[in-house]
Amino acid sequence: MNSAVKTDDDRERPAQRSAWAWWWYLGNGAALVTLVLVPVWIKTALHQFHNYDLGIMAQALHRIRSGNLNPFLPGLNLPLFNDHFDPIVVLFAPLSRLLEPAYAALTVEHVLILLSPLPVILLCRKQADQLWFACFATSYLLFNRGIVSALSYPVHPTTWAALFAVILAAAVAARRFALATLAAVLLMGCKEEFPFVVALLGLCLLLRKERKAGSAMLILACAWCIAAFALRPMLVGETHDYAGRVLRPILTHPIETLGRRLREGEGIRRFVLCILPLLPLALWLRKSRSSPDWTILAAVTPLLAIRFLDGAWKFHYMAPVAALILFTFWRREEARALPRRYAIAAAVIAIFTSIGPLAETVSVYASAPELRGPHRAALDEAMTILRRNPGGKALVEGNLTPLLAARPDVFQIGGPQPLQDYRFLMAEKPPAGDPWPLKPSDILRLIETWRQDSSLRILRDDAFVFLAEKR
Repeated sequence: MNSAVKTDDDRERPAQRSAWAWWWYLGNGAALVTLVLVPVWIKTALHQFHNYDLGIMAQALHRIRSGNLNPFLPGLNLPLFNDHFDPIVVLFAPLSRLLEPAYAALTVEHVLILLSPLPVILLCRKQADQLWFACFATSYLLFNRGIVSALSYPVHPTTWAALFAVILAAAVAARRFALATLAAVLLMGCKEEFPFVVALLGLCLLLRKERKAGSAMLILACAWCIAAFALRPMLVGETHDYAGRVLRPILTHPIETLGRRLREGEGIRRFVLCILPLLPLALWLRKSRSSPDWTILAAVTPLLAIRFLDGAWKFHYMAPVAALILFTFWRREEARALPRRYAIAAAVIAIFTSIGPLAETVSVYASAPELRGPHRAALDEAMTILRRNPGGKALVEGNLTPLLAARPDVFQIGGPQPLQDYRFLMAEKPPAGDPWPLKPSDILRLIETWRQDSSLRILRDDAFVFLAEKR
């Protein structure tokens, strides 16, 4: 005799719940495209993104696919791999043969983020009672505050790492360690901080008696660290000392550094907003007298430590952190499956905490008519001149560099190179444009100086753009 009382979750057939998870994924994906991804493409077309990081990564994709595996990037004033060690860029470089490099970079980022919920859905498909976790995970992975901020500040391999972090955690949860090894390699290829995640994960797997998988992770992580921190400087020359930037303050002035980081309320607020949607899951774990997945929680601690010491909580930095922290709440036992009400509450919080960034991205639709306006036409005509005359250096305003990534020599006004020996000079007239690190008043002064320079031939000087060429 079965006297158990069935809940509303139990009354639904597993196939129906599985279908609901897929429809939920499609709905959330469509919402992300509408609320975030299309506005990002519109802002790119309107030249509203700066050289950092969209222009830099667009140039990297274009120059790598042209055959230079470590191209010099003017925005960094360094070759690509002398800055960060992110060879994942090489994998996606061929796409820039089909699209404008900036749009190729956006395509890579957007497709990878849209795919990020799939490993969770596939993981939960064999356990019908876990499908409400899959539904929440879909909303969280697409709409947590960290990922919306990352998508609003394109493009960076750290954002791409979110998908590989999800695959890694899902593969470990499913005990598919061959897939986990592949995911670990792809994750480490996104930045030189991720080998520390893989190393901690390997150590925890060893403690769980998963000796083969744990050993493989540790060996991979150590080999990657040797390649990133020892072999790379030998092969490419002096590299940017990001490790020193992060560690030197805490090693030389530990108390002062800790106090300063703890007083930085904006960083803490961003972190809290990112993990706040996980509160219902934490409450469910406590109610079910369960515990988080300590293996994944340990693996994410190096990223949290780096974020804290570097004060890096905005832009793309929280995307992989959020993806990994999510899996600390994954439970294999059907008796501890996440109920629907907790999943819905968590999904609502995820969207609520991102309302601010979402409202900002949606507001871009009001600028969509400008895509056919005289301002956009003036910029397009001026940029066409630069594209048709690829010889010589072009010094342009920072927000104009992303869509000029295919031109051989494009440098940013206010960038690290001195303002001399350029064939073309191009700036968008304030208040439009983004001259960072300069101010609009600096651009106005430069334009006035260029007008009086007899060595320049002014090609365009209207209400929207200034373009001149050396005689």
